[in-house]
Amino acid sequence: MPSSLSSPSPVRASVVSVPAPWQRSLARSVSLVLLAALAPLGCDELNPDFDPDGGPVCSPGMRRCDPETEQPQVCQAATSWTTLSPCFVGSGCSEGLCLPGEPFLRCDSVADCSTAGDLCTVFVDPEELTHLGTFCVPPPNPGGRPGGQACTLAEDCASGYCFRRVCFEACSDASQCTNTGHDCAPLDVTVDGVRDAGRVKGCVPPQDNQ
Repeated sequence: MPSSLSSPSPVRASVVSVPAPWQRSLARSVSLVLLAALAPLGCDELNPDFDPDGGPVCSPGMRRCDPETEQPQVCQAATSWTTLSPCFVGSGCSEGLCLPGEPFLRCDSVADCSTAGDLCTVFVDPEELTHLGTFCVPPPNPGGRPGGQACTLAEDCASGYCFRRVCFEACSDASQCTNTGHDCAPLDVTVDGVRDAGRVKGCVPPQDNQ
């Protein structure tokens, strides 16, 4: 009886396509062109701080000095800066705050100021930016009312400040107040966003000394 032999399965040959030298050269050229085009972008991942409107990115309350005018600015929204009042004569903007110019002279009252005509008034302390202090500078408002006089606005006063309805007059005790009816009392005041209670003393009416 004849044996039944199965025919062997045909062997399928795999054909491997090898790029020609000119194809490899072209691929390398295309890759180099793409890299050269992307290199100036300098980005390899998404930037979380990217601002599509082109405005400055900041956090509300952040402060800075305007790059062009050197006036203090505060961030009111995520992409906008608000310019504040210019710094007083004898001071300048640093870290978004108006600080007394160097070398600065601390004072308890105008009697401590060595330059004729200078006043002792309030600034953020350049050595402790979270506190206030009093320093000698030329009058911020030369035509303003002297310390101890009644006021409504800061612009009314030569010292540049109207606290408790009185033009600011620095003191360490009541004997330094030009108005003999005033007391020398610690003040709770805020300047350039910095609040300080007690370190600044000024001449005020007795009924306000609470």
